[in-house]
This record gives sequence, structure tokens and C-alpha cells, in this order.
Amino acid sequence: SSLRKNGIEKAKLLVFGAISSHDDNELHFPVTYLGQITNEDELAQVYSAADVTVVPSRADNLPNVAVESLACGTPVVAFDTGGLSDIVVHQSNGFLAHAENPESMAQGIYWVLENAQRRVALGLQARRAAEENFSLELQARRYRSLYQSVLEN
Repeated sequence: SSLRKNGIEKAKLLVFGAISSHDDNELHFPVTYLGQITNEDELAQVYSAADVTVVPSRADNLPNVAVESLACGTPVVAFDTGGLSDIVVHQSNGFLAHAENPESMAQGIYWVLENAQRRVALGLQARRAAEENFSLELQARRYRSLYQSVLEN
């Protein structure tokens, strides 16, 4: 694993949404499976406890996981595919890895984790991006504007 080669030996993985995997031996890191989390407060605690959220989706329009992570001030590492490039600003609130390139994804994770000051700055930018682009008030205004333009035509 590239992360091991780059000195991130203490990494621990928290996985939610799944109970277990048959490929744990390939990860070379301790893995804790949290299963489905439906309580918003618990979910926010998981995001906030993490140093980075990894979204390995290869095709997703606007994954809630990425938006929720940013809202909790946790940087996101994701492939530069689908709507993820509309959520993650490369090296500002996370890292966009080359599409379907696991080595690039590993480099992004390492880039976030290797420098504590950078990680804090990314987290602050993550929270700011969520507030500026994904607040409920902003989304409501956008829907209202869309509905008004449809009714006017």
C-alpha cells in the first residue's frame, strides 16, 4: 500500500454503511465497521472524528457523504468524477484523485494526512465551502428561483 510506503503506519479506517468486507487483509490497516448510521448526531460525530473522508465513488452526481463531511469540517479525498468535482475543490477543501487511479487516491490521502497544519486549513475551508454552497437556506432559494422561472415560462 502506498500509504504504508509513505509513513502513515498509524492509520485506522472507520467504515460506515457496511458491516464487513472480505478484503480486509488487503488493507493492512485496522478497520472498524460501524454499519448503517441513521442518527444525524452520531453521523456528525463520525465525520468530525475523522482526519479525512475518502469517497471512492466512480460515478455519483452529488454524494451526500462528501457534502456532509465538508459540513463537519473534514476534508474529502475523492476521484475526480461525476459531481464530486463540484463539491471538492482540489487542494483547497480536499483532494481530487485521477479517475479510477488507486495510486492517485493514496497520494491524496497521504497529502491530507502528512501535514497537520494543512489538514486544519483544509478542514476550515471544507466547513466554509459547505456553508457557502450547500446551506439549507441557499438550496431553498435555488429551488424557489428554479420553480419561479419554470412558472414564468
